[in-house]
Amino acid sequence: MKKNRILLFIKKYWYFLFLLFPLISFCMINKKPDDDIWFILNNGRYVLAHGIPNIDPFSIHKGLHYIMQQWLFSIIIYLFYKKLGKYGILIFMFIFYFLLTYVYYKLCYLISNDKKKTIFIITIFLTLSHVYLVSRPQIITYIILLLETYFLELYIKRNNRRFLYPLPLLSLLLINVHCSMWFLQFVFILPFLLNGINVKELTIKKINIKPILIIMIIMFIVGLINPYGIEAITFIFNSYGIKEINENIVEMKPASINFYYWYYCLLAIFLLIVFLNYNKKEKLDIRYILFIIGTFLLASLHIKCIPYFFIWFGYAISNIKTNIVISNKYILRLLKTSLITSVVFLTIIIFPTINLLVKNYEIKNVDLDPIVKYLNSNYEKKDIVLYTEFSEGGYMEFNGFKCYLDPRAEVFVAKFNKKEDIYKESIKLYKFGFDLKKFVKKYNFTHMLVKIDNGLYEYLEQDNDYILEKKQYFDKDKKLSLYKLFVRKDISVKYKKQQKETKNNEKSKEHNLPFSI
Repeated sequence: MKKNRILLFIKKYWYFLFLLFPLISFCMINKKPDDDIWFILNNGRYVLAHGIPNIDPFSIHKGLHYIMQQWLFSIIIYLFYKKLGKYGILIFMFIFYFLLTYVYYKLCYLISNDKKKTIFIITIFLTLSHVYLVSRPQIITYIILLLETYFLELYIKRNNRRFLYPLPLLSLLLINVHCSMWFLQFVFILPFLLNGINVKELTIKKINIKPILIIMIIMFIVGLINPYGIEAITFIFNSYGIKEINENIVEMKPASINFYYWYYCLLAIFLLIVFLNYNKKEKLDIRYILFIIGTFLLASLHIKCIPYFFIWFGYAISNIKTNIVISNKYILRLLKTSLITSVVFLTIIIFPTINLLVKNYEIKNVDLDPIVKYLNSNYEKKDIVLYTEFSEGGYMEFNGFKCYLDPRAEVFVAKFNKKEDIYKESIKLYKFGFDLKKFVKKYNFTHMLVKIDNGLYEYLEQDNDYILEKKQYFDKDKKLSLYKLFVRKDISVKYKKQQKETKNNEKSKEHNLPFSI
């Protein structure tokens, strides 16, 4: 009897199994946490210990104005990490991944009223978005904006203003979780306002937009409830649109034909146009068309915005009335061999998924960890003035070292920190003619962690003031060295040891000289 119930349940809801595909993709991309996790955890730990900072406390630079735009997200994920160790981050991510999947399902089902179509849509577009579903605040931002869209859809369908009441709470959450994306919630409301236009060809149902406009004003006012006030609201204007950042940070670059995910965006639009042209009776409400156009423009401006297109494209096409019809007879035939099906299913899908989740899951930076241990064993952190490149600074700062640069790019731009263009300076290090000697003297680095492809590496090998103190190999055969640690000679443990050994050898030679008259 119990077996029959299980079979009946699977028969009725078999299509939910498709959700395993985006789940597996999500597991694969989160096998190792995103590189930004280090400064995010560092932020959360600092806030809990010292409160909200207004001056950057992590770099070697003094007095840089700082807005911790992800402060609430940082606290939440750090608490997971503190209580549950490295698996805390994994658990945190899965909680919000399943929440994202659920909210996305509820939204698309509200539009389509077809469970099969909804499942297939979110399977495709969550799978396409998996690269961006990482340990950054954007995963909560997607959920907040999907909830906003969901409540606005409910308002249109049921013409009841009570569905707008949660929007100010979402605004409050977004400004504190990810303030750089706060203005996007107002952009995502704009397509709904067009449903108030009395043009038959543009809208399916005319609505009263006055409650939406009032709620938008309340959302804006609520946005001021954050540790930085108006500065958090204007964060995006001081940290985006900076040429050097857009040209050198991959996720900030505009999408192009060299980035294959952008092809998927173009292909999705092409297939939709072909489908609508073939099915003349199918029409999309103007707000869905605007969402497709608007999110495509976002994706074209910055690679990091591509998931907004995928997710909201899926939402938009949920409005298409064509149903997905799949005969159940093949499914039933498969279910008759339920034992074999279960074994195959567990072997091919479930077990590898679990393996992806937990086996060898590690958040340490295996390349930099030996450097960290070496510095901790031989030097006092308070005495170290450390040069690092963009990617390495976050991990070193998380381990208590103050660094020249880290992945918080906007912090090192004068427009944002109100002091100095450090990021632009770091870009010039790679350019011919830059005065490296002047640069090194300017900061008086005690330790310099460089890669072999950095111009500083060749300079430091010739600089008599620094000594190569440690190499960190990155391949099994130890043929190539990715990181090299140079230390100023006057404080170098290795150099002092070499000097001591040299003196001892000289004394030993003098002691062993043959007696002469």
